[in-house]
Amino acid sequence: MSDGRNRHVDFSSCLFFFTSNIGSKESLRATTPSGFIPQLDEEEVKARHFGSVSMRALKRHFPPEFLRRIEDTIVYRPLRPADLKKILDLEITKASRVFLQHPTTPFEVEFTPGAKTLLLHHGCDTEYGAANLKHALACEFQDPLYRLMATNQVHAGDKVGVFAKHSELVFRKS
Repeated sequence: MSDGRNRHVDFSSCLFFFTSNIGSKESLRATTPSGFIPQLDEEEVKARHFGSVSMRALKRHFPPEFLRRIEDTIVYRPLRPADLKKILDLEITKASRVFLQHPTTPFEVEFTPGAKTLLLHHGCDTEYGAANLKHALACEFQDPLYRLMATNQVHAGDKVGVFAKHSELVFRKS
């Protein structure tokens, strides 16, 4: 292969990763297979059926010439609520560390379970999983805390609690 300046480019030792949500709607609707598959637990049956529905959607969307050039396809199962909670906890830890290590105004942040549930509700859905979780965390948690810092409502050494009230997060110093 050549680039725009006619220089040879070698891709023989490269791996390419493509990601797509093609078939996610159909796969979520088809949660159980028809017929009996022996010696498999319910989760494995759902995973196999989910994969076959996703592969049929890929074949409908892409021409066979393109699909033949792909060596392997991996279909990931949808994220479970426990998976989403783990992702949220990791993101909260990472975001909270920024405030705790702030050079001029370091302070601690503590989330209530209700606040975490609200963020999960606003940042996740069954079709796209946790795709909007970082956005929800930034808009509903980080940006308001930065505003509190900018208006000197939070000081070095403070401990800020994050609570859910109705459908939004509220912050209280303790």
